[in-house]
Order: sequence, then structure tokens, then C-alpha cells
Amino acid sequence: AGGAYVPLDPDYPQERLAYMVEDTGLSVVLTQQKVAGILSDFNVTAVPLDNASQFANYPVSNPDVTLSPDNLAYVMYTSGSTGNPKGVMISHHNLINFAANCEQRYEITEADNVLQFSTMNFDIFVEEWLATLTQGATLVLRDEDVSLSREAFIAFCDSHAISVASLPTAFWHMLALSDAELETLALRLVIVGGEALDKQSVAALKPSFVLLNTYGPTETTVTASGYAISGGYDAPRAVPIGRANVNTATLVLSEQLTLCPPGVVGELYVSGQCLASGYLHQSELTAERFIDNPYFDPTNPALSARLYKTGDLVRIGADGEIEFVGRSDDQVKIRG
Repeated sequence: AGGAYVPLDPDYPQERLAYMVEDTGLSVVLTQQKVAGILSDFNVTAVPLDNASQFANYPVSNPDVTLSPDNLAYVMYTSGSTGNPKGVMISHHNLINFAANCEQRYEITEADNVLQFSTMNFDIFVEEWLATLTQGATLVLRDEDVSLSREAFIAFCDSHAISVASLPTAFWHMLALSDAELETLALRLVIVGGEALDKQSVAALKPSFVLLNTYGPTETTVTASGYAISGGYDAPRAVPIGRANVNTATLVLSEQLTLCPPGVVGELYVSGQCLASGYLHQSELTAERFIDNPYFDPTNPALSARLYKTGDLVRIGADGEIEFVGRSDDQVKIRG
């Protein structure tokens, strides 16, 4: 239809929803009748999609819309240091590049049943539908109970023959306390992210099962890197966050923006076709976090003209894999 979407979680506080509606200038909200009342205080048109009769008089032809790769696809709000969330602007170009990464790394086929675990207000939801539908696989929408207990998750995956799932790392840790039941499932790939992965949770994975430990701020279109594990993990170091995604570069730089050699801790910067356009209506913050890339190479799509300053401290291991060390500020993640 030519527009960009903004996910609004009906469980959010009214103040947060009001800020997001005002900040984006939303005029239309696609919703359901059971939650449409939440929007009554906002100057928007609520369109309940489960009320089919209201669409009877609309044309069935596609609108005549011309889009470019740089057009906005969605705005995803993340926590901001000022108290208000910040809207990260993701383009169609970013999405297509991420789809190419998913195709290469996840190897999803028409035979896969992929679990929808995330709520739509997190960008992992983008990963779930994009990686699935672009490959002709089946996206299985979960029940509310699936995210509440290990038993409900296993029962749901078993009954729907789930083969691929993307989970918060904390939820994976809960599942991995005992892997006896996991081995009976059809799961072949689990993608985790959001916090450091406990290596004990992947110490004895079966060889037919792959766990992909991913890293990526919202500003890098879902993920920026990943590290695949199969058949267990027994290295003395922490589980790496891996190597960069397709058309993406992960640079470990000093305060002077010089490249850090392997083993030396520096700040992680990301470049490439994954970088968001910036923050909606926050030009100063955009300029602060998205900086000129001193290693820009117009012949290399991974070395874009801009760098994203993640604020994360990392180092490159002897094998070239990136290891997460901590934050350069006092930011703390709570449950991912």
C-alpha cells in the first residue's frame, strides 16, 4: 500500500502508546475489535481487521504505488536514554538484505514449520515472518501459553512439528536445563539472541541440531552477526557472537577509530546494507550514533559510508570470531 508500519502493543502503557502515535503521526491503526477501545483517546482511525463487513465497499484492485529501496518499511521503537523510546527507521532495502542473510544462514525450505514466538513490537517478529514467507515455509502462530512455560512450549512444538524457532536467550536457558525432551522434537535450528549465551546450555547439543547465537541492535535490522553451534560446545571461552551477516561488516575499533588487533578489547561498530536510516525526528542522536566510516569502500557493500556505534565492547578471538565483553556505558538489559 506504500506506507510504513509501526507496531503498537496493546499491553503497553497508554503513555507509551500516546508518545509513539504522536511521534510517528499515525493516522490509521489496523487492529482487532477486542482491543480497538484502547485507541479511543488517540486521533487515529481504527480499522478492526476481524470485521470483514466494513471492507465490502472498498475496491479490490491494488493501489498504484511506486516505491524505491530507500522508502521506509517500518519504525521500531526501542528504549531511549531520555525516558522516551526512540523510533528506528528501517527501509525496504534493509529488509531485502536481511532476507538474503536469512536465506543463506537459516536454509529454510518449504518443508519447514517456523514458530512465531516473538510479539510484533520486537524486531525478532520481522525475522520470523520474513525468513519464513520469502522461502515458502509455514509460519505457525503460537498460543499465549507457549511463552509461559517449558512444558507448554515443548507440547506446542511437538504437536505442530516445529523445525525452526527464534527465541530470547533467557527462554533458551530455561529450555536447556534438561535436553531430554528437546531431542524428541523436530527442531533442527534454534536462533537465540538478546543477552550472553550460557555455554552450559549448549554443552551437549545433538549433531543434527544447530543453535545460532546472534547479535544485533534494532539499528542493524534485527541481527548483525551470528555463531553456529552443533554437536556441543566445550571451549573455555564464552560463546562468541560470531561473524558478520551478509553485506555487513563488524569492526572492532579503538577510541581513535583505529582497528584493534585480535585479543584487544574495543568498541563494536557495524557497517553495511543493514544500517537503519536513523532515528525518527532525532537528527542529533542519529548523527551521534551513525558516524562517517573511515573505512568506507564503494566497491564493498559491507563497508558503507556510515558506521553504527553500538556501545558494546568486544574483542576478536584467535579464530576471527567476535567475543562480547560488556557495555561501554552503564546500560543494563533486563530479560533481554
